[in-house]
Amino acid sequence: MKTLVSIVASLAILVATLVSAPAAQAAPAPAQPSGQQSLSALIPASIVVEQTVTLDDGRNITVYYQKNGDRCEVYSESDLSGYNINDLAALQSTSFRIVSGVRGKCVYSTSFAQARKLFKQLVNQYL
Repeated sequence: MKTLVSIVASLAILVATLVSAPAAQAAPAPAQPSGQQSLSALIPASIVVEQTVTLDDGRNITVYYQKNGDRCEVYSESDLSGYNINDLAALQSTSFRIVSGVRGKCVYSTSFAQARKLFKQLVNQYL
């Protein structure tokens, strides 16, 4: 008698599973939130960011990044002609802050799309 009850219970569980499975598979995918935006769409049209860098040998450099529409420019009061890519490896500390304007002269200018591509390459290289 116990065997018959366990067989009937097993069949009931099997039938319930078979009946409910197609309904669960046919459920529509959840809708994506409508508030999603790309990261670049969240960047304001005009912004100035100041970066202060301290190298291992104690040299301090201040660089300003200005985005104005589709143009990105790099400014600095320091003479950057003696620096190379190896100086980035000797980075002791750095800090960023948003400021109201730039100081110094323009040392580099590019489009926002090219700057985004360059930034992505740097992040992928150093991570």
